[in-house]
Amino acid sequence: MADDKLREKLVDYVEDAHAMEQSVLRSLDSMISTTDDPDIVEMLRHHKHETEEHERRLRERRASVAYRVQCNHRAIKHRVKA
Repeated sequence: MADDKLREKLVDYVEDAHAMEQSVLRSLDSMISTTDDPDIVEMLRHHKHETEEHERRLRERRASVAYRVQCNHRAIKHRVKA
């Protein structure tokens, strides 16, 4: 039971981190489109590339963790019915 609550909390944290990375991507897009300095634009594009990688990894982790939590809930329900 405690493990379930920890897993659910982990899903919450990963979802929050994923949402933050998506927000940063939107902000970076805005900054890139409004910045005139080519050096700054290049730095922002580099940061965006890194952030896209973070977002991808968090998306994959979110799907993996959420799937495990879902499977665990199904196993518990199955044991209760048995």
